[in-house]
Amino acid sequence: SGSTLRVARLLADPPAPPAPPVVGDPSATITSPASRSVKRKRLKRFAGTAGPAGNVAKVEVALQKIDKLEARGGTNIEEALRRALTAEVTAPALLPIVVFLTDGEPTVGDTNRPSLLAKAKEHNKQRMRLFVFGVGNSLDAKLLDQLAADNGGSRDYVREDEDIEVKTSALFTKLSH
Repeated sequence: SGSTLRVARLLADPPAPPAPPVVGDPSATITSPASRSVKRKRLKRFAGTAGPAGNVAKVEVALQKIDKLEARGGTNIEEALRRALTAEVTAPALLPIVVFLTDGEPTVGDTNRPSLLAKAKEHNKQRMRLFVFGVGNSLDAKLLDQLAADNGGSRDYVREDEDIEVKTSALFTKLSH
């Protein structure tokens, strides 16, 4: 699941308006060669529904980067939120939205729930709407629910035994309306 988050972050660098920035935990990883293969297949399938032709090139770049990733472990929610919520809004006419992807509980950087919530509020001076998308079975749902609620967004989760494509499609449908 970590590789899915890493790939999503790579695809969003830089996001093309009107797509919202997609930010994942910067320490997200691929845990095995088998996982890498599965993630590559899912990304290729998703690329067929990802929209404009320009995304195909981004998918190819992301696939190349997937092949170079190494397992590191850890979930740095603090750093991901800081990067996302302090990013410059390049299209001021659009509603600033951040899609925050994570696969776990905070284990790197600040791991204290009240402190993370306060830092998110402090960093969100541009009043970006924060949509949380959690992947896996070891999430801090209370933290993620509160982040979404405090920042005008919503949250959704996909468990390891669920189809991630159905959930991501629902998320992007929600964001496009």
